[in-house]
Amino acid sequence: MNKRIMLPIVILCVVTSVMVSGCINSPTPSQINIGGDRDEQGCLTAAGYSWDKDVGACTRNWELDESQKKAAGTAVDHVGSQKGLTVMEVQAFRCIGCFVINLDRYGDRIEVELVNWTVKSETLNIHYCTEKEKAAEACTMEYDPVCGYIKDGKSQTYSNGCVACSAGAEYWTKGECETAKEPEKEYEKDTGENQQNCEDLCGDGICQEVVCQAIGCPCAETPESCPEDCA
Repeated sequence: MNKRIMLPIVILCVVTSVMVSGCINSPTPSQINIGGDRDEQGCLTAAGYSWDKDVGACTRNWELDESQKKAAGTAVDHVGSQKGLTVMEVQAFRCIGCFVINLDRYGDRIEVELVNWTVKSETLNIHYCTEKEKAAEACTMEYDPVCGYIKDGKSQTYSNGCVACSAGAEYWTKGECETAKEPEKEYEKDTGENQQNCEDLCGDGICQEVVCQAIGCPCAETPESCPEDCA
Protein backbone atom coordinates (compact mmCIF):
# COMPACT_ATOMS: atom_id res chain seq x y z
CA MET A 1 0.00 0.00 0.00
CA ASN A 2 1.18 3.48 -0.79
CA LYS A 3 2.98 5.10 2.21
CA ARG A 4 1.16 8.37 1.58
CA ILE A 5 -2.17 6.57 2.23
CA MET A 6 -0.90 4.63 5.27
CA LEU A 7 0.22 7.72 7.25
CA PRO A 8 -3.24 9.39 7.52
CA ILE A 9 -4.78 6.03 8.51
CA VAL A 10 -2.25 5.56 11.32
CA ILE A 11 -2.84 9.10 12.62
CA LEU A 12 -6.62 8.55 12.53
CA CYS A 13 -6.30 5.32 14.54
CA VAL A 14 -4.15 7.00 17.19
CA VAL A 15 -6.56 9.92 17.61
CA THR A 16 -9.56 7.57 17.79
CA SER A 17 -7.81 5.43 20.43
CA VAL A 18 -7.09 8.47 22.63
CA MET A 19 -10.67 9.73 22.38
CA VAL A 20 -12.15 6.33 23.29
CA SER A 21 -9.75 6.00 26.21
CA GLY A 22 -10.69 9.47 27.43
CA CYS A 23 -14.39 8.64 27.28
CA ILE A 24 -13.93 5.41 29.21
CA ASN A 25 -11.82 7.04 31.93
CA SER A 26 -13.79 10.28 32.27
CA PRO A 27 -15.51 10.55 35.67
CA THR A 28 -19.27 10.25 35.72
CA PRO A 29 -21.35 12.87 37.53
CA SER A 30 -21.80 10.49 40.49
CA GLN A 31 -18.03 9.98 40.70
CA ILE A 32 -17.44 13.74 40.77
CA ASN A 33 -19.83 14.05 43.71
CA ILE A 34 -17.68 13.23 46.76
CA GLY A 35 -18.64 9.82 48.09
CA GLY A 36 -21.45 9.61 45.54
CA ASP A 37 -23.97 9.08 48.34
CA ARG A 38 -25.55 12.52 48.85
CA ASP A 39 -27.71 14.49 46.45
CA GLU A 40 -27.76 18.27 45.98
CA GLN A 41 -29.88 18.67 49.14
CA GLY A 42 -27.37 16.63 51.18
CA CYS A 43 -29.66 13.58 51.43
CA LEU A 44 -28.13 10.10 51.66
CA THR A 45 -29.67 8.64 48.52
CA ALA A 46 -27.74 5.40 48.90
CA ALA A 47 -29.62 4.82 52.17
CA GLY A 48 -32.98 5.65 50.61
CA TYR A 49 -33.34 9.25 51.83
CA SER A 50 -34.75 12.04 49.68
CA TRP A 51 -35.71 15.65 50.28
CA ASP A 52 -39.20 16.19 51.63
CA LYS A 53 -40.23 19.80 51.06
CA ASP A 54 -43.19 19.50 53.44
CA VAL A 55 -40.97 18.39 56.33
CA GLY A 56 -37.98 20.50 55.31
CA ALA A 57 -35.49 17.66 55.69
CA CYS A 58 -34.34 14.35 54.22
CA THR A 59 -36.72 11.48 54.99
CA ARG A 60 -37.59 7.95 53.98
CA ASN A 61 -41.25 8.58 53.19
CA TRP A 62 -42.36 4.97 53.53
CA GLU A 63 -41.27 4.94 57.20
CA LEU A 64 -43.53 7.82 58.30
CA ASP A 65 -47.30 7.95 58.62
CA GLU A 66 -49.15 11.27 58.55
CA SER A 67 -48.85 11.96 62.29
CA GLN A 68 -45.13 11.08 62.34
CA LYS A 69 -44.56 13.31 59.34
CA LYS A 70 -46.35 16.17 61.12
CA ALA A 71 -44.19 15.60 64.23
CA ALA A 72 -41.02 15.56 62.13
CA GLY A 73 -42.03 18.83 60.50
CA THR A 74 -42.61 20.43 63.91
CA ALA A 75 -39.17 19.31 65.10
CA VAL A 76 -37.49 20.59 61.94
CA ASP A 77 -39.25 23.96 62.26
CA HIS A 78 -37.86 24.17 65.79
CA VAL A 79 -34.20 23.47 64.92
CA GLY A 80 -34.32 25.10 61.47
CA SER A 81 -34.44 23.44 58.06
CA GLN A 82 -31.07 23.16 56.35
CA LYS A 83 -29.13 21.15 53.81
CA GLY A 84 -28.27 17.63 54.99
CA LEU A 85 -30.70 17.62 57.93
CA THR A 86 -32.09 14.08 58.11
CA VAL A 87 -35.02 12.58 60.01
CA MET A 88 -33.56 9.34 61.38
CA GLU A 89 -36.46 8.14 63.54
CA VAL A 90 -39.83 9.29 64.85
CA GLN A 91 -41.08 7.47 67.95
CA ALA A 92 -44.77 7.81 68.87
CA PHE A 93 -46.10 7.52 72.43
CA ARG A 94 -49.55 6.99 73.96
CA CYS A 95 -50.57 10.57 74.55
CA ILE A 96 -51.84 13.31 72.26
CA GLY A 97 -49.06 14.72 70.11
CA CYS A 98 -46.29 12.89 72.03
CA PHE A 99 -43.22 12.01 69.95
CA VAL A 100 -39.44 11.82 70.14
CA ILE A 101 -37.79 12.81 66.86
CA ASN A 102 -34.15 11.89 66.18
CA LEU A 103 -32.42 14.12 63.62
CA ASP A 104 -28.95 13.94 62.10
CA ARG A 105 -26.94 16.86 60.74
CA TYR A 106 -23.70 15.54 59.19
CA GLY A 107 -22.89 13.47 62.28
CA ASP A 108 -24.42 15.78 64.89
CA ARG A 109 -27.44 14.14 66.50
CA ILE A 110 -30.43 16.14 67.74
CA GLU A 111 -33.29 14.70 69.78
CA VAL A 112 -36.52 16.70 70.02
CA GLU A 113 -39.36 15.71 72.36
CA LEU A 114 -42.95 16.77 71.65
CA VAL A 115 -45.86 16.75 74.08
CA ASN A 116 -49.28 17.76 72.74
CA TRP A 117 -47.55 18.78 69.50
CA THR A 118 -45.37 21.28 71.37
CA VAL A 119 -41.61 21.07 71.80
CA LYS A 120 -40.89 20.10 75.40
CA SER A 121 -37.15 19.51 75.25
CA GLU A 122 -34.22 19.40 72.85
CA THR A 123 -30.87 17.66 73.19
CA LEU A 124 -28.16 19.03 70.92
CA ASN A 125 -24.46 18.60 70.29
CA ILE A 126 -24.25 14.80 70.26
CA HIS A 127 -21.58 14.08 67.67
CA TYR A 128 -20.78 10.57 66.41
CA CYS A 129 -17.16 10.18 65.32
CA THR A 130 -16.55 9.15 61.71
CA GLU A 131 -13.79 6.74 60.67
CA LYS A 132 -11.92 9.68 59.17
CA GLU A 133 -12.10 11.60 62.46
CA LYS A 134 -10.92 8.53 64.39
CA ALA A 135 -7.92 8.23 62.08
CA ALA A 136 -6.84 11.87 62.50
CA GLU A 137 -3.12 12.13 63.27
CA ALA A 138 -3.12 15.76 64.43
CA CYS A 139 -5.62 18.09 66.11
CA THR A 140 -5.61 21.78 66.96
CA MET A 141 -4.78 22.99 70.46
CA GLU A 142 -8.10 24.82 70.75
CA TYR A 143 -9.75 24.28 74.13
CA ASP A 144 -13.41 23.57 73.53
CA PRO A 145 -14.06 20.74 76.03
CA VAL A 146 -16.24 17.78 75.17
CA CYS A 147 -17.23 14.63 77.03
CA GLY A 148 -16.19 11.61 74.97
CA TYR A 149 -17.80 8.18 75.37
CA ILE A 150 -16.12 4.90 74.43
CA LYS A 151 -17.63 1.45 73.84
CA ASP A 152 -17.44 0.20 77.42
CA GLY A 153 -19.61 3.10 78.58
CA LYS A 154 -16.80 5.07 80.20
CA SER A 155 -16.55 8.81 79.65
CA GLN A 156 -13.67 11.27 79.74
CA THR A 157 -13.23 14.99 79.18
CA TYR A 158 -11.14 15.92 76.11
CA SER A 159 -9.88 19.33 75.02
CA ASN A 160 -11.94 19.26 71.81
CA GLY A 161 -13.94 16.96 69.55
CA CYS A 162 -11.02 16.11 67.28
CA VAL A 163 -8.95 14.89 70.23
CA ALA A 164 -11.87 12.82 71.52
CA CYS A 165 -12.45 11.03 68.22
CA SER A 166 -8.75 10.39 67.56
CA ALA A 167 -8.43 8.95 71.09
CA GLY A 168 -11.05 6.31 70.33
CA ALA A 169 -14.33 7.88 71.49
CA GLU A 170 -17.46 6.66 69.72
CA TYR A 171 -19.28 9.97 70.22
CA TRP A 172 -19.07 13.15 72.30
CA THR A 173 -21.25 15.83 73.80
CA LYS A 174 -20.43 19.50 74.39
CA GLY A 175 -18.91 20.44 77.72
CA GLU A 176 -16.89 18.62 80.36
CA CYS A 177 -18.05 15.31 81.79
CA GLU A 178 -20.01 15.61 85.01
CA THR A 179 -18.15 14.28 88.04
CA ALA A 180 -20.21 11.89 90.11
CA LYS A 181 -20.66 13.18 93.63
CA GLU A 182 -20.40 10.85 96.58
CA PRO A 183 -23.64 10.71 98.57
CA GLU A 184 -23.46 12.47 101.88
CA LYS A 185 -23.37 10.16 104.85
CA GLU A 186 -26.44 10.38 107.02
CA TYR A 187 -24.50 10.57 110.23
CA GLU A 188 -22.55 13.56 108.92
CA LYS A 189 -25.77 15.46 108.23
CA ASP A 190 -27.32 14.59 111.59
CA THR A 191 -24.40 14.99 113.97
CA GLY A 192 -24.97 18.63 114.90
CA GLU A 193 -28.72 18.28 115.16
CA ASN A 194 -28.52 15.10 117.21
CA GLN A 195 -26.16 16.68 119.68
CA GLN A 196 -28.76 19.37 120.35
CA ASN A 197 -31.62 16.88 120.66
CA CYS A 198 -30.18 14.42 123.18
CA GLU A 199 -32.11 13.49 126.33
CA ASP A 200 -30.76 14.79 129.61
CA LEU A 201 -30.71 11.88 132.05
CA CYS A 202 -28.46 13.47 134.63
CA GLY A 203 -29.55 12.26 138.07
CA ASP A 204 -30.61 8.76 137.08
CA GLY A 205 -27.57 7.33 138.82
CA ILE A 206 -25.85 6.21 135.62
CA CYS A 207 -22.94 8.11 134.13
CA GLN A 208 -23.62 8.29 130.38
CA GLU A 209 -20.03 8.35 129.12
CA VAL A 210 -20.58 6.55 125.79
CA VAL A 211 -23.83 7.40 124.00
CA CYS A 212 -25.40 6.94 120.56
CA GLN A 213 -25.71 9.76 118.01
CA ALA A 214 -29.42 9.48 117.14
CA ILE A 215 -32.17 11.87 118.22
CA GLY A 216 -33.44 10.95 121.70
CA CYS A 217 -30.23 9.29 122.90
CA PRO A 218 -28.91 10.29 126.35
CA CYS A 219 -26.65 13.31 126.48
CA ALA A 220 -23.00 12.56 127.19
CA GLU A 221 -22.16 13.09 130.88
CA THR A 222 -18.91 14.06 132.60
CA PRO A 223 -17.99 14.79 136.25
CA GLU A 224 -18.25 18.48 135.35
CA SER A 225 -21.64 18.31 133.57
CA CYS A 226 -23.26 15.76 135.88
CA PRO A 227 -21.39 15.28 139.18
CA GLU A 228 -24.39 13.41 140.63
CA ASP A 229 -23.90 10.45 138.29
CA CYS A 230 -20.18 10.73 137.42
CA ALA A 231 -18.60 11.77 140.75
